[in-house]
Order: sequence, then C-alpha cells, then structure tokens
Amino acid sequence: MVPTLNHIIKILIITQIIFQMQIKPTIGGVSTLEYYEVHISNGLGPGQPPVRLRCQSKSDDFGTRILQRGQTMNWGFAVNFWGTTLYFCHFYWKDQQISFDVFRAEDENNLSRRETYWDVREDGFYHRRNHEDWVRKHGWDQ
Repeated sequence: MVPTLNHIIKILIITQIIFQMQIKPTIGGVSTLEYYEVHISNGLGPGQPPVRLRCQSKSDDFGTRILQRGQTMNWGFAVNFWGTTLYFCHFYWKDQQISFDVFRAEDENNLSRRETYWDVREDGFYHRRNHEDWVRKHGWDQ
C-alpha cells in the first residue's frame, strides 16, 4: 500500500500535536508554553474621570473597558509556539490617548517573571514585574 498525500498530512499533524504536548521549546530564552498574566490598574487620583482602554493581540480582542479608580483589568495566556505573543492597549483619558505594547514575549527572557503590571497615573504609565519597583515607562504625551 502506497501512502496517499492525505495520509501523510494526517501523520504530520499528529506528530506536531505530540511534539507540542511533550516538549517545551524555547525561543530567545522564553519557553513558548509558559503561562503569563497582565494586570492593568487605574491608579489615577481621587476625583479623576475613569480611564477607557482597549487591549488586544493578533488573536484576542477584549473590547473597550472602563476602569474606575482602583479597578484592575487582567488576563492570562500562554506564549505561542513561535514566541511572538504580543498584546497592546489603547488608552483614553480626558482628551488624551496613547497606544503601546503591554506584553511582548521577546522581552520576557527571565522565566521567573510570570506577571507584568501596569498602573495608569496622571503623569503616565508605570510598569513592574512581580515584586520589582514601579518604573515610569510612558507619559500621556508619548
């Protein structure tokens, strides 16, 4: 019996599935099957209007959200097989807006960092991983 093209394709698909289930490949130091979480909080001061945001990736779109003071939006995910997972958000506050990447797999080369945090403040956006100190990464005017 000579294998047909259809039979060969099925074997390749099954082999790929088994490979992905048993091996944790790394690309650029990032295990492509690791789980991460992103947390975005509204750290604006009392009396400030809420922040509106829309976060998405190539395959996920969380829609527009409104965060009141003290509220947090978060989501978890596994980095894709190719190590190219990227999430970005567009933020709106008062008459200001800005868009930037909130997670890029290629930036996560230390596997002990599984959570990334963003805090929206009057003077911009502060970032930290796990229990590191907050660092201002973006202003509203950037």
